[in-house]
Amino acid sequence: MLKIIEGHFERATSGAAGYDMLVSSAVCIEPGEIVKVGTGTKVQLPPNTVGFISHRGSVPSKLGLTVELGTFDSDYTGELFLNVKNHRANPFYLGKGDRIAQCVILPIWENPIKATGERGESGSTG
Repeated sequence: MLKIIEGHFERATSGAAGYDMLVSSAVCIEPGEIVKVGTGTKVQLPPNTVGFISHRGSVPSKLGLTVELGTFDSDYTGELFLNVKNHRANPFYLGKGDRIAQCVILPIWENPIKATGERGESGSTG
C-alpha cells in the first residue's frame, strides 16, 4: 500500500496514471540550466515497485521546461526532488505549489536471472 509520509502526492482524477507533484518553494531557473527542485514530498511505495518521475504532459510545450526522468526505489523514504531544465531563452520562475511533475508507480519484475555463460547473436557487442 502506498503511504504518503509528507507533502502533496495525489492523482488528479481516477483515470490519471501519475501522481501530481508540487514545487515546495519558489526558484528561478536560468536558460539552459538544470536545477534540483524540492517537492517537500516523502512517500513509501508498496514493496516490489518503483517510482518514475517526469514532467506533466503539457509542461514542455507550454512552459519550455522539462523534468529529467528520475527513479526511486520502494525503500527510499526521503524527500523527492525534481531535476528541472529550462529550454527557454529567458529565466523561468517557478512558484511554490506549481504542478510541473508527476510520478508513475510500476511493479518490478522479479525473476531470478540465470547466467548461462553464452553470448547471443542478436544484439551482441562482439
